[in-house]
Amino acid sequence: MVRENILEDIVELYNKLHGVEAQAKILEIKNNGIVFVEFKGSFCHTCGVRDWLEDLAYLAQSRGIHVELVEMVEPRGEERDFKR
Repeated sequence: MVRENILEDIVELYNKLHGVEAQAKILEIKNNGIVFVEFKGSFCHTCGVRDWLEDLAYLAQSRGIHVELVEMVEPRGEERDFKR
């Protein structure tokens, strides 16, 4: 089980590193270790949105936390929020 404060520290670092391009927010942490994260920002589809999502996973893995991208839900229409 991952401690919530460690995840919050990782998200805070992620947000500092990515500035206004991408901001992550923890939406939910379940007892079985599943974490739901919302991403917002000025994403560019050609720049590799998945790369920005994976950056959060790399930060977590560097702290010994196993992370796997299970699903990415892309916005429809004018909505620009990305959720995982």
